[in-house]
Amino acid sequence: MKVPTYQAQTGLAADVGARPMRVRATAEAFGAAEARAMGGLAQQVGDTALELNRRQREAAELEAKIQRDLQNEQFTNQYMEVVTLASEEAALQPPDQQESFYDNAIQNIQKEIPQRFEDPIQQQELSLSLERYAISRRVNVRASANKARLESLVGESAKREMTLRNEAINGDFATSQRAIADLQQIYIDLEEKGLMTDEDVAKRSAQMVKDVQYEREINVANRIKTTEEAEAFVNRIRNDERFDPTERRQLMGTVSGVLSKRNEERKAGKAKLKDDIASLRDVIATGIEVPQEQLDAVNLELKAYG
Repeated sequence: MKVPTYQAQTGLAADVGARPMRVRATAEAFGAAEARAMGGLAQQVGDTALELNRRQREAAELEAKIQRDLQNEQFTNQYMEVVTLASEEAALQPPDQQESFYDNAIQNIQKEIPQRFEDPIQQQELSLSLERYAISRRVNVRASANKARLESLVGESAKREMTLRNEAINGDFATSQRAIADLQQIYIDLEEKGLMTDEDVAKRSAQMVKDVQYEREINVANRIKTTEEAEAFVNRIRNDERFDPTERRQLMGTVSGVLSKRNEERKAGKAKLKDDIASLRDVIATGIEVPQEQLDAVNLELKAYG
């Protein structure tokens, strides 16, 4: 093996007529080339390591994101089911408790978020998502509660209306007038709460007064006992402008029916009285003493039937 002398060497180029070429090899030139090669290799290795690290980091971040999204989705499905169930159960509560029942259920779910998730951002995202869904369902809860309140109010008003109507029909004149005034106030209250219109109140009040007057006349007709009373009632009702022709005919028909019933009862009573007197005569004929109370009762029946 020849050791380089580092002296200039002259050679000929391969081409004929070419100019002579001189190459000078030095230790400095050889060392610089090696350094550049090693530096390039180191740079390549470094770049590769950085790229690998970047990819590993991206893969880890992607995996973490997938895991996070999966957790979010699972929790979202759970709270949507719980919220929906809470809204349905709230509808079963008393009207004044439905909204608070629902709100308490939502608060319990909100409290669970920081217990299950450590990331503050994730907590905030889930909390906002839950709140949005809860608000959308709460609209139905409030509508249900309002409907239940109105139904309860209407039900209470209906019960009160029936009580006052009975007082207006069967009470004395003063009681009847007071009950009618209270009935009209019920309708006004319902109008103020948006359950009746002004036109509805006017119609309902007018019909209520007319119904009360009609039923009070029915009560009068049912108390009639004599033909004279029946005739007086018919003459009064025949031209009574409070009632239409059909209602007047019905009232007069009621009197006729009541009078017929009274006559039948009178005939039956007379026949029974005759039988009772005949029985008493038979008892007296035997010499048995008849109690004075029994004699007094028969005497009253005789006076009643004339």
